[in-house]
Amino acid sequence: MRLGSAPSPTLLALNKCTLPLPALFYPVLYTVVVPPRVTIRPTTQTLRPGDVFQVSCEAFDPLTNQQLRVRWSRDRADMSPSANIEDGSLEIVSVTAPDAGLYRCTADNEAGANFGVAELVIFGHFRVIFSSVYTGWRKKRGQPSSLQIF
Repeated sequence: MRLGSAPSPTLLALNKCTLPLPALFYPVLYTVVVPPRVTIRPTTQTLRPGDVFQVSCEAFDPLTNQQLRVRWSRDRADMSPSANIEDGSLEIVSVTAPDAGLYRCTADNEAGANFGVAELVIFGHFRVIFSSVYTGWRKKRGQPSSLQIF
């Protein structure tokens, strides 16, 4: 077997036919394809409201080393209206609490797709999820309630 040098690398293999006749070799041509390689920098940022979120994404075809176009999306939410995408980089000027979350950079080629994820954490922003499992205290409708977090 040998690896060719065509634009998309090819592999030439010879299959041996073992009939009662003299040995015959039949060439078989395989095209080698590999999904893109995606790199994101940085992968996690913890920022304060008003800071600038910047993350870069590069995608290459591993066999040809050709740079590929990327798409940015946000998991489970719409992209921020203040998001700027240029040359594979994502920038959000003056982040706010709703901007926190996961941002996905995706690239694809003939072999498939691959992606990288960047996380934006807003300092001092947290979500509280209440459950109605504890019933040891009750308030009458309209009475003020408070929650203390330590």
